[in-house]
Amino acid sequence: MARVVLALDIGTSRVKAMVADERGTPLAVASRRSPVAHDGERPSLARAFRPALLWRTVCLVAQSALQQSGVAAGQVAAVGVTSQRQGAAFLDCRGRELYVGPSLDLRGVFQGIALDEAHGKAIYQTTGHLPSLFFPISRLRWFQEYDPRLYESIAAVLPLADWLAYRLTGQVAAEESLAGEAGLLDLAQRRWATALLETLGLRTDWFPPLAQAGSVRGGLSREAAEALGLAVGTPVTVGGADTQAGLLALGVVAPGQVGIVAGWSATAQMVTARPVLDRMQRTWAGCHLLPARWVCEANAGDAGNAYRWLAELLTGKTERSYERLEALAAAVPPGAGGVVSLLGPTALDLSRPGLHPGGLLLPVPVTYDPPGRGALARSGLENIAFALRGCLARLEEVTGASTTMVRMGGGMARTTLFPRILADVLGHPVQLGTAPDVSTLGASLAALAAAGCFASLQEASQAMARSCQALEPDVGAAAAYAECYQRWQAAQETLQGVKLW
Repeated sequence: MARVVLALDIGTSRVKAMVADERGTPLAVASRRSPVAHDGERPSLARAFRPALLWRTVCLVAQSALQQSGVAAGQVAAVGVTSQRQGAAFLDCRGRELYVGPSLDLRGVFQGIALDEAHGKAIYQTTGHLPSLFFPISRLRWFQEYDPRLYESIAAVLPLADWLAYRLTGQVAAEESLAGEAGLLDLAQRRWATALLETLGLRTDWFPPLAQAGSVRGGLSREAAEALGLAVGTPVTVGGADTQAGLLALGVVAPGQVGIVAGWSATAQMVTARPVLDRMQRTWAGCHLLPARWVCEANAGDAGNAYRWLAELLTGKTERSYERLEALAAAVPPGAGGVVSLLGPTALDLSRPGLHPGGLLLPVPVTYDPPGRGALARSGLENIAFALRGCLARLEEVTGASTTMVRMGGGMARTTLFPRILADVLGHPVQLGTAPDVSTLGASLAALAAAGCFASLQEASQAMARSCQALEPDVGAAAAYAECYQRWQAAQETLQGVKLW
């Protein structure tokens, strides 16, 4: 009987489940909107999950994927999990959820700013991440100030995927890359940053044991097995942070290789042999899923989300919005008729978050050559590609290493046009992953390794690398985009001096 695995992924916008065969080929994928809600009477930026609803959503997508695949419960050899990176859960001493929150929970924005003003250099040198307002330490500080009873009741702090593994197995532990992306890890030592947290005035008695990606966390409990429709004791493994899980699915494991995961947001991570920090604190550093490997990250911001907004604006909110917009964009040549989009995606300076001006720049007066929807659509895709080119340039500047290979996956890889635009903008071959849901696929690979279908995470990753499709840049388009990129950069720099509020 052929063996399969089930992967579960709590993403920023969607909760996904994937059933994959023993070679890592997806057989079925199901998803539902992530059930994030405003946290009651908390501040306006507070967001949280209702644990029971989030667990029910996970179970529903798992059941849907299993039903679509047609596999029997006994065929599922292992379950792998991954999640968005800055989400976290706080448990009490009886294992009950006190708080489960997403990356989008910014209740601690002012606490994070204060922490960085006092200790920013130490935080970045230790964890490789700033600004603190995005990370659980700012939320912990918020609870410490505004809900001290809850704060004192915390017995365990878990990244979101580790909370899911706890719900599946009853075992409390944390995977290294997730702990790192939550800003809670001493990156160089790959251990909890307890000395830093003591300096910040936070408790340090709530951290569980650390585990490597792909290690078996435990077996499905009876309750979880019944909820998912699987066998009791099915092995569960944590596949790491979602972006790093995406690197695994793209076969990005060697120093100098770059993986781009372009979905709701777009990130570019270069593999390094040691933690690499930026003296200007513009990039993040984190753990790769493989031992003795790290990543340096440049972030382009909410790329897919900005394009979603443009698609709905230009074609309406329908199931075919993206398809229609791509058709319009494909009919327009490189350069989008002189339209320059500044809709958010850029090579972010992660040391300076916040709102900044943007928009669409058009050749005027429009009487002579009014741009159509196709030009606006193509400019939106070019905006994302330009931002990623800026990210790669920043990675090379910070690491001092040349990019040896670029591979891409994520929701933006579903389109035929965008990966080709990206290759042309970079002037560099781009290898495209076989499945757009690369983070969920990475969790599948961790489960396959745990089930013995691959000898290791590295072997599983190498198997995926062999199936990537290479896209070569078009010489003419690459030359045109070299000039367009300079124009886009100039527009970005000019807008930095514009004050709208």
